[in-house]
Amino acid sequence: MAVLAYTRLIQSSGPVIAVATATLRKVVTVWLSYVLFPKPLLPIHAFSGLLVLAGGFMREDFVPVLF
Repeated sequence: MAVLAYTRLIQSSGPVIAVATATLRKVVTVWLSYVLFPKPLLPIHAFSGLLVLAGGFMREDFVPVLF
């Protein structure tokens, strides 16, 4: 069922929007995991988040997309 929904999303909106949607869904899932099941937020978590953001800014053609 999920594969069918993802395939339809690709067909209707294009692959870039489908990948962005899937990535956003994963981010929200991890965030909800910390909200619903409290865990200690260690400095390594903040550091890894900064590395992910830095990777995005290192691209020459980086243009943030706001939905």
